[in-house]
Amino acid sequence: MPLDQARIGENSLPSWKTWKEFPAQVTIDASLRQPTESGLRGLSQGALVYKVGATSGVTVGRFNQMKSDVRITEDKHLLQGNPEEFAYCQGGTLVGAPPHPAFGMKSDSGSVVWGVEGRAVGLLFRG
Repeated sequence: MPLDQARIGENSLPSWKTWKEFPAQVTIDASLRQPTESGLRGLSQGALVYKVGATSGVTVGRFNQMKSDVRITEDKHLLQGNPEEFAYCQGGTLVGAPPHPAFGMKSDSGSVVWGVEGRAVGLLFRG
């Protein structure tokens, strides 16, 4: 099966219709631009970030420079050896910005997160 036929969606940022709650946002109706090498490390404290999740839809968040060390134990029955998995976010974490107290929700995992320039800065992990 050719990859382009199996692909869901496009590398496009949401349209004006999607952003009805956020009329002043600038990342609208454009192609998602190539990410920078710095990703989250290139964002400053409080920078706005965006995503469209399967459950939460369009959300706006703010970057903070706290680092996360996450331990996942729910899937330990699937792992061989070490029953815990660690994920470390070196660049910082994302928090919701009003009117969204949570940046991600259950089933939003894998959502592309992008900054005001329309460049991907990361993927949402464990919404």
